[in-house]
Amino acid sequence: MYFSHAQLPRIPGRDFSGDIVEGAPHLVGKRVWGTGGSAGLDSDGCHAEYLLLPETAIAEVPHNLSMNEAGAQVLPYVTAYYGLIERARIQKGENILITGGLGQVGRAALSICRWLGCHPIALVRQKADIQRAKELGWKAIDTLSSDHKFDVILNSLGNIHWESLISSLKRNGRIVIIGAKEGQRIAQFNLFEFTPKSR
Repeated sequence: MYFSHAQLPRIPGRDFSGDIVEGAPHLVGKRVWGTGGSAGLDSDGCHAEYLLLPETAIAEVPHNLSMNEAGAQVLPYVTAYYGLIERARIQKGENILITGGLGQVGRAALSICRWLGCHPIALVRQKADIQRAKELGWKAIDTLSSDHKFDVILNSLGNIHWESLISSLKRNGRIVIIGAKEGQRIAQFNLFEFTPKSR
């Protein structure tokens, strides 16, 4: 997805939830949520009072979420879902390493892994974060060792720990990189598959 930097003045905002007040009759009055793509960058975002969107950009808010909760959830889950499911194609029972596990995308990724029956582990910055992760119900580590082998790594750290991450892959493991290229990309998903000659 390529977008330019926001041109000012611009109303910011990407994730949204709200009630449809005008449009297709079968949608008017529905509680919807979504994420605005280039909204807030190439066009005014969802911090505006009203937002014009195509029907394909919205979904109904689940009954167990408030509007505030729905509006704060979308982008991290879309990012994690696309990286793990669309790109890495994670499977039940696989071991998944999530870098930045305590961030919003990391938490979403951990939830998705558990939902699909995978075994997620969060890679966190320091030992104090391990306890925070445990309080949220996750397993966490703050360093990688030769004992750690993963089928999939969701990497939001860029080149940091790159060699250690590669060494932590099982044979035919996959690394998905979530990153941003300054000035051009909002999201870049690269998938790398490694088949080491020996282990």
